[in-house]
Amino acid sequence: MNRYLKLSMTFMLMGLAFACEEKYERTVLPVDIAGELTQDVPVEGGTYYLTLTCEGEVTLKSTEPWCTAEYLAGTATDNIKITVASNTEAPEGELGTKKRSAQVSILTFSNPTISVQMNQAGLTVSAPEKPKIAGNWQFRNPTNFGKAAAGADLELKGSSFFEVEGINGSTAVEVAKGSYFLARHGIEANGGGAKVNHYSMLIDFKLPNDNRYCFFQTNLENSDDVDFFLRSNMYELGIGSVYTDLSASPIKSGVWYRLVVSAQLGESLKYYLNGKEIFARGGEGDAGLDSRLALDPNGVLLFADEDGEDENIHVAQVTIWDQPLTAEDVAALGDAGSNDYLTFEGPLTGKWLFENPEHPGAAEVGNDLAPVGNAIWETEGPGADDKAVSVGKGSYFLAKHGITASGETASGDPATRVNSYSILIDFKLPVDERYCFFQTNLENTDDVDFYLRPNMYELGIGGVYTDLSANPIKSGVWYRLVVSAQLGTSLKYYLDGKEIYSHDGEGTAAVDSRLALDPAGVLLFADEDGEDSEIFVAAAAVWNKALSAEEIAALGQVGLPIR
Repeated sequence: MNRYLKLSMTFMLMGLAFACEEKYERTVLPVDIAGELTQDVPVEGGTYYLTLTCEGEVTLKSTEPWCTAEYLAGTATDNIKITVASNTEAPEGELGTKKRSAQVSILTFSNPTISVQMNQAGLTVSAPEKPKIAGNWQFRNPTNFGKAAAGADLELKGSSFFEVEGINGSTAVEVAKGSYFLARHGIEANGGGAKVNHYSMLIDFKLPNDNRYCFFQTNLENSDDVDFFLRSNMYELGIGSVYTDLSASPIKSGVWYRLVVSAQLGESLKYYLNGKEIFARGGEGDAGLDSRLALDPNGVLLFADEDGEDENIHVAQVTIWDQPLTAEDVAALGDAGSNDYLTFEGPLTGKWLFENPEHPGAAEVGNDLAPVGNAIWETEGPGADDKAVSVGKGSYFLAKHGITASGETASGDPATRVNSYSILIDFKLPVDERYCFFQTNLENTDDVDFYLRPNMYELGIGGVYTDLSANPIKSGVWYRLVVSAQLGTSLKYYLDGKEIYSHDGEGTAAVDSRLALDPAGVLLFADEDGEDSEIFVAAAAVWNKALSAEEIAALGQVGLPIR
């Protein structure tokens, strides 16, 4: 009998390749794995080493008791020790080898989790998928409160849903006693159990008065008590053995809060309010695998209780992710009403919210903007507490979007410029004048490539102008502009989520035409000969694809999240 199981390992530097995406690009700490090893592993077991270079805390966990992992802190090389126990009791596999499989998870401070898979084929390293949004609901449509911005629409149970004032001038929903939503999140069973054990849930809420409030119920029959709630003392939040004690700083009625529950049941359970951790628990009891807080793969009930112990609650947003968020993720989400949340996925390559007067080009996603000129100032944004930037005449930004050339010219040659993209700009115009939005010539030696004429209704360039004469753009009003380009096929413009112009892929909308972007970047608000005017900007974003009408409708107007 062959008493050896062949394991081969070849590791190369991996960390930034999978860690630097979207929000992590500017904040991730280095995570590198290195080392080479090829040898026979005897059935009696053995000890093997990897080298991990990582700043911060490291936690290891194995899925099987016969395979253990230890991090040797303070050791520069061979600092992950993997011990494989004897395999003499395992059933024989093909060719007489003893086959078995284990996975070692390496959770670093900068999170990702690095999976080290041991099986008969070898020891391999791979990055897991980042948390994805399974559903997002913003309750801004009083004719359809269940309308989803992402995922499936909510199913309304009961009839008592009312429009109420939301955050920063937006609207929200009041879910009255006895009514609730069914959220079909679409997440499959995970974490090694029969239910959804790995997930995160965000709820922006306000409580009308001091009372008992229900947040979510994991029993879809709603035949037992709610599974996550706030007691009437306003400081015990959770369920069973996993309650908070907020007695030193109770939740207050009449105040908006952002609650996040980050669950890796069987390992950890954490709650956050307004980006700050308020509860943490290991993976036992009510935080155990397939426990009471594990979700049904078919959905979860929001604000439900079986016997009338729920109360009217105001809700501005609910988001569900398919994995637990880290403390850094949740801190970035901030408090209720923040305009943004992390997605960890998708084609968004640059996003700028102009909220830092000391660094107006700071990126939320992608590369920081490079300011050109000195007429860039802080100004008031669209909401009471929002900030924006004033870009004065002669000043502009260089946006390095990171999108590669795409498409094929009419002659069949590969395109040299970016022909598939979308650009969003939240703007306000001080007066009726000529305004420049973006310039595709990085030398800025010719005329702007997308602008608004002084008549305030012709928007675009060359043969691709709008005619908004029946409803011109007004000075003093905030607008959300989106240009969706699949040059060679289509070019579309939208204002506040509604299409205002559509053109086929000819002329100025052709592949590698004037509106195609330079792969090195695009200039925002630039013109070469002084025909630009001061413009107020609250947000800008770039995607590496042409967004669909549905995606742009979900982006909606100024103040809604940019994903």
